[in-house]
Amino acid sequence: MRDTISGAFALALGCIAMYIVYLSLNAPYHSDLPEPSLPSVEMPTPSPVCTEGEQLACTLPSGCEGMKMCFNGQWTDCIVPFVCEPGSTRSCIYKPEGANCGTHGMQTCNECGTGWSECA
Repeated sequence: MRDTISGAFALALGCIAMYIVYLSLNAPYHSDLPEPSLPSVEMPTPSPVCTEGEQLACTLPSGCEGMKMCFNGQWTDCIVPFVCEPGSTRSCIYKPEGANCGTHGMQTCNECGTGWSECA
């Protein structure tokens, strides 16, 4: 029974010691020194280079044509409207001018993905 009491006492002392360490680690820092502070740096607001909603034609290095748009006074990257997968095909009805009925044809998506070829 004596071993049980001494074991319980040692466990209690260990818990108290751990609690004291916990409190010391989580206590606010006290010092005579002033609390460190970061220098105040004011970031300049970039002046607008364009008017909100304005659009400007642009060309990607690949040669695809798109548009830049003014957003928050700055130009966006060149945006190309993507409507199809370049090189993909789809069926269509080809009806030559003056013909009464059409025949099955194919259209191919252009290299920029911005539109379909004529039905042929």
